[in-house]
Amino acid sequence: MLLRPAVANPIRDHKFCRSPNFVQYLHGCWARNPLKFALFFAIFVAQCTIPAHAQTAPTESHFEKAVVPLLISRCLECHNATEQSGGLSLETFTELTEGGDSGAAIDSNDATKSLLWERVSAGEMPPPRQGMSQELPNEEKEILKEWLTTGAHWPQDRKLDLFERTTKTRGGRDWWSLQPIRPTPIPAFSSTTSDSASNYIDAFILQSLAENEFVPAPRSEKELLLRRLYWDLTGLAPTLEDIEAFIADDSPDAYERRVDKLLASPQFGVRWSRYWLDLVRYADTSGYERDQEKAFAWKYRDWIVQAWNEDMPFDQFVRWQLAGDEVPSTSDKPDRDEIIATGFLRLGTWNDEPNDPADYVYERLEDMVHVTSSAFIGLTVKCARCHDHKFDPISQADYYRIGSAFWSGPIANRNSKWLGGPSPEELPGDVFGWTDITPHPSPLHRLKKGETNHPLEEIAPASPGFLPALHGPFSSPPATSKTSTRRSQLAKWLLDTDQPLTSRVIVNRLWQHHFGNGLVRSPNNWGFTGEVPTHPELLDHLARRLQQSNWSLKKLHRDMLLSSTYQQSTVHPQHQKYAAIDASNRLQWHSNLRRTDAESLRDRLLQAAGILDLRLSGPGFRPPLPRDVLDGLSMKSRAWVPSPNSEQARRSLYLYAQRSLAVPLMNTFDACDTAQACAQREVTTVAPQALALMNNAMIVQPCEALADKLLKSTDSDREQITKLWQLLFRRLPSELELERARQFLSVQQRTYEDQLTNSTSATTQRVTKARPEPKFEFTVAQPYLQTQSGDKVQGWKSTRGNFSAHVADPSHSPHLMHDGMNDVSYLHFDGQKRFFTLQESLDLKEPFAIVTVIRDHEATGYRQIFSNWNGNAGNSVTSFFLGLTGEGQIRISDDYTTTATLGKRRAWHVLGVVCNDHDVRVFVDGELIESLGRPLNSRNYAGPYVIGQQGNIDGEYFQGDIAMLRLYQEQIDDDMLQTVMAPWLDQLKLRQAPSAPNARLLALASLAQVLVSSNEFLYID
Repeated sequence: MLLRPAVANPIRDHKFCRSPNFVQYLHGCWARNPLKFALFFAIFVAQCTIPAHAQTAPTESHFEKAVVPLLISRCLECHNATEQSGGLSLETFTELTEGGDSGAAIDSNDATKSLLWERVSAGEMPPPRQGMSQELPNEEKEILKEWLTTGAHWPQDRKLDLFERTTKTRGGRDWWSLQPIRPTPIPAFSSTTSDSASNYIDAFILQSLAENEFVPAPRSEKELLLRRLYWDLTGLAPTLEDIEAFIADDSPDAYERRVDKLLASPQFGVRWSRYWLDLVRYADTSGYERDQEKAFAWKYRDWIVQAWNEDMPFDQFVRWQLAGDEVPSTSDKPDRDEIIATGFLRLGTWNDEPNDPADYVYERLEDMVHVTSSAFIGLTVKCARCHDHKFDPISQADYYRIGSAFWSGPIANRNSKWLGGPSPEELPGDVFGWTDITPHPSPLHRLKKGETNHPLEEIAPASPGFLPALHGPFSSPPATSKTSTRRSQLAKWLLDTDQPLTSRVIVNRLWQHHFGNGLVRSPNNWGFTGEVPTHPELLDHLARRLQQSNWSLKKLHRDMLLSSTYQQSTVHPQHQKYAAIDASNRLQWHSNLRRTDAESLRDRLLQAAGILDLRLSGPGFRPPLPRDVLDGLSMKSRAWVPSPNSEQARRSLYLYAQRSLAVPLMNTFDACDTAQACAQREVTTVAPQALALMNNAMIVQPCEALADKLLKSTDSDREQITKLWQLLFRRLPSELELERARQFLSVQQRTYEDQLTNSTSATTQRVTKARPEPKFEFTVAQPYLQTQSGDKVQGWKSTRGNFSAHVADPSHSPHLMHDGMNDVSYLHFDGQKRFFTLQESLDLKEPFAIVTVIRDHEATGYRQIFSNWNGNAGNSVTSFFLGLTGEGQIRISDDYTTTATLGKRRAWHVLGVVCNDHDVRVFVDGELIESLGRPLNSRNYAGPYVIGQQGNIDGEYFQGDIAMLRLYQEQIDDDMLQTVMAPWLDQLKLRQAPSAPNARLLALASLAQVLVSSNEFLYID
């Protein structure tokens, strides 16, 4: 048979025309009617001589409708010009007839004997995938067989493209999300339905409901609606006064004014920044084993809060994060906002010791490509790193085109101190950001199967090709440019108003967080395996409205919140009937009941207790964590040192995000993995959540604070219970709830009274037994001081009489002084060679503890308190000393300097250091501020020791005041140390005196925990 790229002629190729009887038929026609024969013959000749392109319509249609989808979906993925499996490409007719490594794919004499058909009919092609057969179904085999047996006709110059159209197995460039945003007129409604519509959003929703014979749920009750609105926009609860005022306000714009007020609240930015930080995998540390802190990463978080609050136009929001360093600025500040925004590109994990440094460069590139494509256009472009995307029209070349935008940056590890970012010279200032390190980087090559040792052709910098109308090369940078300008060009492509994804994706994210699900319910996957929109016309209308409103997101927030759709109740009169048809509420016929997230759970509890700290910005805080949580860390407790109490009530957005350590409460309530971009958190209901609500300190302590607040306000059971209901639920309890709460409190109070009575004597014995005796104690008091000339102290004796210290040169004696406000006598060291030398030999060895009461003055450089440094004795690197840095950090020999500081300068502090065989623990004012997680490296503890300078170095003199220095030569645990520090903490008013355990307070706290565990507190309706 003749194989050619043409389509059969219906007359010429008719089976009768090819039969031997055809000539006899013509002869008979001539004999009977010569005129009729001449007419027939003329038509026949004309048909046979019609050019190929004019004859092709019927069969070409079949080829395009049946054969092409089959070849694209089943064959072309492995048999194309790029991936010629077996040396065979099926993109063109010529390649088809030439065949591959096994020979010709088609037998020109008998198509049923073609190698192509033999492999397909035997089920060998397509080959199995992951052990699963990919054999074609019979109907597809028949399509292929018919095409082959009728000549395998192929239109001339037709070239197949893997991405040209959507098939049953993958999406093409005609996929819905890649199509232009269409103008969508607002639907009109009859008077019977218009009452349910507040704005254009309702018009689209009501049209869909009407088409399915649904009606929307009634408006939510005012109290519940206000609670929903506050939680949605701020993550907090309205006050009782807010609720009462709103219920009493009957003006038609009462709700609208509340919306505007909350959109203008600084807490709006705090709430909505959390969603974006999830999306861009924000954390304060690098991950991997060392998990180094990313200094100033928190400035990016604060910039996001500010951008949301100021309603920064979304196009600027995108442009700055991708290329803020390339944006012209009138500011000379190195840490300007445009630079801080580029921290977006550095938020991923970073490994300073990868197994394969060359391959790790491409892992980092993949992270940047992935976060950019998923956050801004909702596509999984990273899947095309090693091969063309399996389901979407994204070529491997497209992956590297996007990657080329970042190729000029510091992707490779040049200096581990820079944590994978620019050097201080390339990006000066206290900033965590990104910039190119050259305007002309080395070529970026496509990698065969993503393998670094198999580079293929160079990929020229360009925009992706899956939107052909916007595809084009990136221009070269100007001669004076310090960067490649590729990131700016990528941002320009993302923000082109003809680019349909960016605006659709962000308005969908807004809808998702206001309504519980997006109009597209796979917010980071707008490809073939993702969801299609429930209301495509509304989605396009919102996207176009965003572009036409100067990219203002707050305007869209407002539109959504003012819609009747948002204000619906979670309860519908026909709920059972409608749920049987649309259980997942795709038609938006009611409001979704939503469980509070981990952050708002904690924040609303602190708010109820009256201790929530609403400050914005600044470094994150670390809450106290159980020791067993730290056991899996290589650096143990040094990796997590709780922040001071003054920081512990801040909003959860400011909780320090350490990749190697998940805060248990946050993790239990489905906080996201910071290593991955998260567009929508999982929402689970599991037993550990109930256990956390009853036992976790982040719940227990606010509940105790709430109970203490109630105890101070009233002694009445009824008033305490009522107040508790109002603070947690923002409503009054019913009489039945009051009675059950009374019963619960009575039982719990008796239980706690019994426990406290039984534990008092045992506790007293334990504390008495635990009190250690110091090896020496130098306290500033007259019996122990040798003075001269009034206030100059030349000698200092230990209170135990076993040690003494003297000044070698009387002119360098410290001054005796007194702090009348705190009733503390102390020795003043002014940094002018004033120090004491211990006269006796100190046989110091581990374990031991040092406690000192000091006041640090405004000074720079190292300054030591207690030291045995002696270069002549050879212990310059093995000496032991206790001192401070210029910034107030605490030095415990050369082996360990804390990252935390002593605290406020010119203020008294009680400093305690415990050195034992497994750890070094540092306490300031009764709080553990840091731990080393291991013992000190081997030290030479031999004397002599000095007080007030660095051994015999004649330098690093202390500048400040010392009121007491005490040494314990035994194992000291945390409780013991608290005991010995307590008198000084009380005298200096560095802590509040602990109140005696109160059974009533504990009972009220237990009731608060029960209420916090209820659905009414955990769910927003």
